[in-house]
Amino acid sequence: MKTWERILGQIFPFLGALFLGVELFWRFNKGKSLCSTESCSLVGNYIRFEDTYLIALGFVFLLVLFLFHFLYFRSPDKTYLKKIIYGLFCAGFIVDGVLLGFQIFIIKTFCQICFIFAGILLISWFSFTFSQQKYLSFLLGCSLYGLVIGSFALLSLPANKQDALKPLKLEELNLISWAKEDAPLFPRAYLFMSFHCEHCSKVLANLAVNPKVAEISWHIFPLDSKEADFKRLSYVLNSEGTKGNPFLEILKVESGEVDVSKEKVAPNLASEVKKVQQYFLAQGFTGVPTLILEENPGKKVILTGSRTIIDYLKDKGYVQRVLNFSAGEPR
Repeated sequence: MKTWERILGQIFPFLGALFLGVELFWRFNKGKSLCSTESCSLVGNYIRFEDTYLIALGFVFLLVLFLFHFLYFRSPDKTYLKKIIYGLFCAGFIVDGVLLGFQIFIIKTFCQICFIFAGILLISWFSFTFSQQKYLSFLLGCSLYGLVIGSFALLSLPANKQDALKPLKLEELNLISWAKEDAPLFPRAYLFMSFHCEHCSKVLANLAVNPKVAEISWHIFPLDSKEADFKRLSYVLNSEGTKGNPFLEILKVESGEVDVSKEKVAPNLASEVKKVQQYFLAQGFTGVPTLILEENPGKKVILTGSRTIIDYLKDKGYVQRVLNFSAGEPR
């Protein structure tokens, strides 16, 4: 076997483990994620444990897979190692196939990291079988993967579960509301955001420094649903500063400028966030920041992405001073 075939056969599980290792480092040390949309967090709500642990499980899986690859290409007796590697790939196809099938056919919301992991798994399988010229094995593995994913197309949610994913009215959502006493009834703005999203921070920073945004009635909906996030949301809801500038208060929480560890979480807060998540999912939104701007009765504009939102509000005259960001910092 040629050297390049040895390298090709084992490099991708290592690169995948490195990718998930960086993701875990960011989560544990910086409280952020490489996933650029809130979909990752929303998908995590359907898992029995935190999505971070699922990523850690994937990290361990790829490390073990790489270890057996490493041993396989250096061992004179490859038979039992090959069987173990095949077994690991089959287990990975089944578990990840279940996660992908559920996302694609049931909740119709996609976690970027899950799909990146799927790509890593398929490339690793291809490189391993290609190094041995086992093309039939590659096709059989892909068939197993596809069957597990496709099997979810045969399922449908029970009626009560379908009702849970039906869209609520915007007026039924209630988290952070802010309007000046003399603000008109319209326009109204509904901003879906996350405490862990740099793109959301850019939008909030531009809103915080432009007084004319006070001419809009604002409704702000964080989608995060971990205990620490409930404390952050509770701080914003209880802070006196929110009455003057809620965008600035959210930025303070995001930056860690304030201590929220002792904040008391209202009993109904989790259910209110759940409603927001259900609305977000049912509308087919997949990323934050997302802004619904109701300019007048019957006319709504839906904007996704920091640049799109800022540019639109600038064109409408609400944002007159635009903050530019370089390397994540305003300048």
